[in-house]
Amino acid sequence: MKKVLLDYFPGKPRPVQKEILGRVESALKSGYKKIIIQSPTGTGKSFLAATIARWQGSSSILTATTELQDQYSKDFAYMRTVRGKTHFPCLQLDSLESCSKGLCYDPKTEESCSYKPHKSLVLLERKGTLKEKISYKPHNFSEPCHYYFQKYAGDIASHTVYNYAEFFSSVFYTKDAPKKASLIFDEAHAVEDKIVDFVSLELIRSEVEKIGLQMPESQQDLETWISFAKDVDGAYAKAISELKSIIEENSNGNTTISKNLAELEGKHDRLSYVLKKMKDKKENFVISKATLDKNGLMYHISIEPIDVGSYLNDVFSFGDVILFMSATIDDQMFCKSIGQSKEECAFIQVKKSPFPVQSRPIHFLNVARLNKNLMESAMPKIISKIDEIMNKHGSEKGIILTTSNKQIDDIMQGVSISNAQRFYRTGNDLTRSELIKLQKDSDTPTVIISPSMYEGVDLKDEMSRFQIIVKAPYLDLSNGRISAKLKLDPQWYTYRSVMKLVQGAGRSIRHEKDFAITYILDQSATDLIKRASNIIPQWFKESIIETNS
Repeated sequence: MKKVLLDYFPGKPRPVQKEILGRVESALKSGYKKIIIQSPTGTGKSFLAATIARWQGSSSILTATTELQDQYSKDFAYMRTVRGKTHFPCLQLDSLESCSKGLCYDPKTEESCSYKPHKSLVLLERKGTLKEKISYKPHNFSEPCHYYFQKYAGDIASHTVYNYAEFFSSVFYTKDAPKKASLIFDEAHAVEDKIVDFVSLELIRSEVEKIGLQMPESQQDLETWISFAKDVDGAYAKAISELKSIIEENSNGNTTISKNLAELEGKHDRLSYVLKKMKDKKENFVISKATLDKNGLMYHISIEPIDVGSYLNDVFSFGDVILFMSATIDDQMFCKSIGQSKEECAFIQVKKSPFPVQSRPIHFLNVARLNKNLMESAMPKIISKIDEIMNKHGSEKGIILTTSNKQIDDIMQGVSISNAQRFYRTGNDLTRSELIKLQKDSDTPTVIISPSMYEGVDLKDEMSRFQIIVKAPYLDLSNGRISAKLKLDPQWYTYRSVMKLVQGAGRSIRHEKDFAITYILDQSATDLIKRASNIIPQWFKESIIETNS
């Protein structure tokens, strides 16, 4: 007799998890191949994913950050993780350069790098069990390339956790992504942006000058930039051929030339892929960002796709059953944004948060209205309120979310000296993981301040007892893609902006016994939630306390 879905749950499920899994099982038995789960933080979505994955037999689980990958591998030891080349040292290089800097083949012989493992010698034991094990039988050396070993292990493992970037790279560029019974999108609200990152074109003057080309001097139409991108593509191909010739003529080899060749090949592969997509459907692309230098000359250009549905269909082919999970998904808007029919997707929504409402109050203080025209005059009042809140929480750690580095500079300069000394800011060559570790290990009441930590950040317990959202995180209308999407569908713009706000408010309350206070300062945020009332999750609404500062 086949086990029911709940039989695969790791441990003892809570009532809310039983409810969700029961509805998932019913949806699958009814023939649904795509399932959307919207449930608040604290419902244990990773445990739901693990249960569904084991019931299906095999899975590829996609996450938005490496921190979430670490959490999966910590909670479920039988799961493998696969990451990009930048996370591994290159064994063929003398220094600790990342694997992305090395060539995976010998340009003279076209044979694979000697460290590259033989895929057939990556061995799987106890397949499908909780004690599944993957090892490598050495061929002519003891240590295989770390990147390719974990990649090949992920291919044959029953359950593998990828970050979006690496999986999409395997789908779109190398075309060697494994197909498994289930494809699970964790933090699924990020899917659209992650796809845009992969099907976009970026040209930077300093890079194209290295290959002997000159950027057009000013803003041009899309046709001009596509034509120029083709010139860049040709120049990359020529430069690659020349570097290969140099290596073939140099019997001793040259590490610097090899690294340059590896970098050029990566850029050429990506550019060629995007140009092909543009050729197939040019009208779906728009200039998203154009940056001029201080002399008014073009320095940087980005071209992005407006609609991503067709590209996601390529991804969906790598799973028999597709599962989307997030705390911030509206079924109608989400399906529309990824080009799927709502009728083809089962929608499972949890309206009640497992966290007591008194543990997660959200204060809309309406300190001042922040927009482009009022920002400079309003910031002193905003900074004064931040100083006041930090004093109130003088013995506690917290996080402040901004929408720009300029706001961070103003805040750090405007608050009291004692409060300014509490800040850890993003940037300064610190990764998010390193910043979070600093906050965790600190013996003083430190405060993270960042424009880029609205999601994928877990600041549980004493790591953060208060959080401040400075400005309503409206999407940037100077971005050509966002502007084009707004014209096509104004509701999409509101949906994406308000869901980012909801994500930000969830950084510091991570389990049932956790608690934190959220302060939202911008009066425009109050306008946003009122305008988006019909798509805001109920568990968020019940936490709102609106006051006038």
